[in-house]
Amino acid sequence: MMDDLRAGVYEVIGLGFRRPTPAQVESLAGSGTRHLLTDLADLVPVPWATRGDQFDRFSEDVQSRGAGSVADELLIEYCRLFLGPGTLPCPPYGSMYLDGVVMGPSTLEVVRRYRAEGLRVVASWKEPPDHVAVELGFMARLSAAHSRAADANNTAEAARLLRIQADFLRDHLGRWGPLFAERLSQATSCHLLRFLSGFLPHWLSLDDELVRAGVMDMEAACL
Repeated sequence: MMDDLRAGVYEVIGLGFRRPTPAQVESLAGSGTRHLLTDLADLVPVPWATRGDQFDRFSEDVQSRGAGSVADELLIEYCRLFLGPGTLPCPPYGSMYLDGVVMGPSTLEVVRRYRAEGLRVVASWKEPPDHVAVELGFMARLSAAHSRAADANNTAEAARLLRIQADFLRDHLGRWGPLFAERLSQATSCHLLRFLSGFLPHWLSLDDELVRAGVMDMEAACL
């Protein structure tokens, strides 16, 4: 249950940081996202409500103006923040925060971890592979895979996948994600992105605790 919820949260956040389309906006504003966040709040103490009003305003905008209109507006903001031209207020690439350059050594390390899990960045994806949406998607895939391994009582594979998630949060996404979120919160007035900028650091911190606790439990069970 918890792993499925974790995968869903990572998928929703990742979707919010992809290039906006009407279908994507409609999905994010739908009841499924609200139910996911409600289920999460019922299980663990995520203070997402501090920006919940921003999510409510985003949903209301979609209902009143339509997904296409909101997506057009979001696309302008997406380009300003993440694509340019010019200096980006909050580049969405891990290497900018970890190495100070795009496609730095940390990017190559991220690609190595993707490949170790049999994953490849598709050719249609034109951004660097350490884009925030890709790293969030990687965590979603790992969470879902861990859930399947646990359901199948494959304890060795479940433990391996849990350690990979802990390492990835420690070495990559958990290190730079909060820095990115802080810059984003200062750079945008967009309701959806302000909600995500508030939610992301709290979620990464909480999930780091959840994953590390899971690793400790599995190691203790093996003693």
